[in-house]
Amino acid sequence: AMEDCAPTMPCNETDRSEIAAAIGTRPVWLAAAASLDECKGIARAQQVASRRAHRLLLIFVPKHQVMASHIAGELRRHGFNVALRSSEPEPSEITQVYVVDTEEELGLWYRIAPITYLGGTLDGGGCRDPFEVAALGSAVLYGPQVAPFQRHAARLNAAGASRLIRSTSDLGPNVESLLSSEKTAQLAHAAWDVTSRGASVTNRIAAFIQLRLEELV
Repeated sequence: AMEDCAPTMPCNETDRSEIAAAIGTRPVWLAAAASLDECKGIARAQQVASRRAHRLLLIFVPKHQVMASHIAGELRRHGFNVALRSSEPEPSEITQVYVVDTEEELGLWYRIAPITYLGGTLDGGGCRDPFEVAALGSAVLYGPQVAPFQRHAARLNAAGASRLIRSTSDLGPNVESLLSSEKTAQLAHAAWDVTSRGASVTNRIAAFIQLRLEELV
C-alpha cells in the first residue's frame, strides 16, 4: 500500500553523543511540547515512576520556549532538582528534571529518550505528530486529543505500537511500566514497522518519476 511515511527530524550528533554520555545508564523519559498547565500532571507522573527508578530523569521540552523558566519554577515547587539547558549544557547526576529552553529540534530529544509523552493530548491543546516520535525509536504515549493526527495515532494503536492514556493519573503508571526495556523495545519495534511501511513504495514511485523526467529532458 502507498502510505505516508514518518518525517525524519534532524539531530546534531555531537550534542546527542555528549548528552547521552552525561546521562549514562540513567532511565529517561520525555515530555514533548508540553505546556505550563500540564506541569502538575507531569510532575505527579515523575513522582510515581521514580518509585521504581529513583535515578529517573525527566526531560521537559516546553510547547512555547518563552514559558521554560515558569515551567522550571513550577517543577521546583513540586520538590524536584531542576536544571535549564541554557544554564547547564548537560544534566548532572542530581538533576531530576531537565527543562529545554534552547532552540534544538525535538529530533535530538526523541533520540535521547526511549519513552515520550506527547504534550497537549490530554487537554486538547494541540500536539505533535506521533509518527515523529515513533520513527526515531521512542515509545510514544498520548491522550485522546490527537487532532489533526488522528489517522497516524489510529495506525499506531491498531498495531499495538503506542500507549493511549485517558487521564494524567494514567501517565505515571504507564511510564513506570515502560521502564522495562523489553516492553519499550516491543512498542518501538512495532512503531518502526508502522512508520516505515510505505517507504519502499514511495521510493519506487519517486525513482520512476525522476527517470521519466530525465527522459523528457
